Amino acid sequence: MSAQKLDFDIEQVSLFWDVLSFFYKARNGILNKYQKYKQEGTVGFAGFDELIEYLNKAKTGSHELFRSEDAKQSSNDPRSLFDFVVSTIYHESLHIKEHVYILHAYASVQHTHVKQCDDSLGRWVGKYTEEIFTHSRAELPESFNNVSSLFDSCETVLSHLLPFFSHTNLGRIAYCSRTSTIREMFGSNGIIKFYNMMYKAGAAEGFVSVGCVLIKRGFYLEGAKALKHMLRKPDEQTAKCVVSKAVEAICVVTHSKMPTRTKSKLLSELNRFVQKYK
Repeated sequence: MSAQKLDFDIEQVSLFWDVLSFFYKARNGILNKYQKYKQEGTVGFAGFDELIEYLNKAKTGSHELFRSEDAKQSSNDPRSLFDFVVSTIYHESLHIKEHVYILHAYASVQHTHVKQCDDSLGRWVGKYTEEIFTHSRAELPESFNNVSSLFDSCETVLSHLLPFFSHTNLGRIAYCSRTSTIREMFGSNGIIKFYNMMYKAGAAEGFVSVGCVLIKRGFYLEGAKALKHMLRKPDEQTAKCVVSKAVEAICVVTHSKMPTRTKSKLLSELNRFVQKYK
């Protein structure tokens, strides 16, 4: 299915951005807890309610966007795959939360409540809680590992889904959030990773596309910054793929009301780029 054949309105793009934001807040939080568990052999229960709620919001938003009849018709459709994986992660993460809760709550039951019961009831409670406790202790590592693998799978699916949004304002939203939300999602160079998944020619295409839009809207300095990101030593193959976009950028900059000095310098750099790679 071609990304160009799908139309998303501003509200849908905004909702998808919210889905991604909630999803990655949950992802990073759960994986941090998993890392702590692998290092220390234990993990606290605090914070799980919030992480599960993030996933619930991501799941609900994904259902609203992608759980449509046409998406359901193809199991290979990135929309239905993304929706399925996000939903699965939500339900699997509930198991993690349950196991962690049991390991904390039932430990105290074993050591205190049993002693307050008569012998027969005490033995029954002790046996029951020991079985539940042992089960959760054995299942927690596998549950964590399953969810970790699902998060990896979801990023693979996302790399096929994001191109459907390459013609929307999602790239501009991401660029404006590159030092906040995008960095929280993907790390210090997160905008490059995001654009590499979203645009056919990678980050260079993302920067030049967003730069042109920003300049057309009058955000000259931010637009110039985006274009300069594109000009920073791309590999030759990528550069050749975005030459036509660079030519378009020259036209946009030329007809803009950008400050004269900034315009002159930027046009000089863009022209050199085009001459080198055309």
